[in-house]
Amino acid sequence: MKIVADENMARVRELFGDLGELTCLPGRSISPEDVAEADVLLVRSVTRVDSALLAGSRIRFVGTATIGTDHLDLPWLSGAGIVTASAPGCNARSVVEYVLAALFELWRRDRLDWDRRVFGVVGLGNVGARLARTLQGLGLKVVGCDPFVSHPDIRQLPLDELLAEADVLSLHTPLTHDGSYPTWHLFDDSRLRSLRKNTILINTGRGDVVDNTALLRLLREGFLEGSDVALDVWENEPGIDPELLRAVAIGTPHIAGYSQEGKWQGSLMVREALCRFLGKPSGLPLQAESLVEAGSLLMSGTGWRALAGVVESVYPLLHDDAALREVTSASGAPDRKTGFDGLRKNYGVRREFSAWRVQTTVPPDALTLSRLQALGFKVAD
Repeated sequence: MKIVADENMARVRELFGDLGELTCLPGRSISPEDVAEADVLLVRSVTRVDSALLAGSRIRFVGTATIGTDHLDLPWLSGAGIVTASAPGCNARSVVEYVLAALFELWRRDRLDWDRRVFGVVGLGNVGARLARTLQGLGLKVVGCDPFVSHPDIRQLPLDELLAEADVLSLHTPLTHDGSYPTWHLFDDSRLRSLRKNTILINTGRGDVVDNTALLRLLREGFLEGSDVALDVWENEPGIDPELLRAVAIGTPHIAGYSQEGKWQGSLMVREALCRFLGKPSGLPLQAESLVEAGSLLMSGTGWRALAGVVESVYPLLHDDAALREVTSASGAPDRKTGFDGLRKNYGVRREFSAWRVQTTVPPDALTLSRLQALGFKVAD
């Protein structure tokens, strides 16, 4: 059996090398010629999988180590008799922690008053629902929006009603172009202009959910404040607009879900699905690795400032922001595209909050302690 895989899948050789003849390639450049004689294709979000790629090939199984599947033409794949598998929820915690790190950074810049803001979560799937519950665990006011799901523990409103109330928005919708609730350019010029003054906008879902041209125009006009915008996803990746990057407070190269745990889990879930397809035991050789603690941290003081210090020490988000700004400053678009993908391919080790144990220099007050636990940290005895 021949397997073609995105070389950027975590532990792809260890997890799939024993299942067949494995060829690893850059995900963006996988071509019909590469898969013509293959039986299995393993991808991440950068590979568009449709008839243009697979028609005439021997592929019978496609696995994507991602939560989303909008890069897969699922109706065509089903009609062609090709089995598909994804990894729902694999990196949900990682994306939530990215959003929290962005919020703490904006708090440092005096752009966020935790207790006075209403946090709106658009899209309540694996990521959005987890974020909403984490924010509620921090004692914050939260409202969500998702026409497809209902969570009794999360207050939900139609989108335009949510926008009239919330002044922090975190976007977690899939990318869809049709149906009752298409999300392509869901936040177009008109909807962006409807946002409350000084609304914080964070997008870690799909770049095309926000009309990037309209967003840049409103930032230039001063209708929106760039100091209130954080983007991890962009239209036209990897060829992102360098002017938009310069205009926003935080910009990163689509790595919100790139924690070690998230990447491990995504690959493991695809291996499990492929083994079921092949009628083989999965083995799951890396399952225990994600349970190993990363180490211990020291928290000084109490309150939001102490929590911000702990979050920043675990995930210094501005390092990712600085790296993207550096590669995007390259003179030519091809160099910028290569740099964007290079940051994703060579991304360093980032462990989730739950891998860390926090020690305190002084006994924390009950509220700080409960918030530390709501963030997911272990607390030393």
